[in-house]
Amino acid sequence: MRKFYNSRTVLYSYTFQLNSIVVLIQFKYIKNITLRVKSDGSVVVSAPAYTSSKYVESYIQSKHTWIMAKRNAMLAKTGMYPITNQQVYLWGEKHSTKLHKQELESLYKQQLLTALPKVITTTQDICQVQAKEWRVRNMSSRWGSCIPNKKRIWLSTHLAAYPPECLTYVAIHELCHLYEANHSAQFYALLDRFYPDWKRCKQLLKQPLYPTF
Repeated sequence: MRKFYNSRTVLYSYTFQLNSIVVLIQFKYIKNITLRVKSDGSVVVSAPAYTSSKYVESYIQSKHTWIMAKRNAMLAKTGMYPITNQQVYLWGEKHSTKLHKQELESLYKQQLLTALPKVITTTQDICQVQAKEWRVRNMSSRWGSCIPNKKRIWLSTHLAAYPPECLTYVAIHELCHLYEANHSAQFYALLDRFYPDWKRCKQLLKQPLYPTF
């Protein structure tokens, strides 16, 4: 019986090292070379059966810039893109480590949840008001938010990258909204009363301590 091959049949394959990236090269019954970067960052090249290995490797090298950009984009989407400078801030202190985005988010969330009970007690005593709910989440555009009618406060997990006093400042800021919903003159008078050092903390939060992926 005659053996039938289709375009999915891999005749033979081997791996090729492109700097730090391992590329899987597969030879098939196809007409053109195809290059794919998968969601996990792996790179696969399919080449026509008659193509020389030298030609395929040269083709891959010519696509090096595109492969790197595409791979970084794919890894960023899945949260597996490593921090390039390997510098992470935790409570305002720099640490040398190598974490992926998901791991860093998990670390910050854990740290914030650990610190929060004491901060809640302290800040509510200072402000003489209590929130019904305190929640944390990954927020990139704000440090905290408050829903006054529900007495619910949200805090950004990114606060764990900054000095502890920044968390105290944001917690008090949101508690002040339980008195004044808007950023009125009365609101800032409360902030001055409850946390006189708030302007310094606000400036600290302008520093880019959270890594950009």
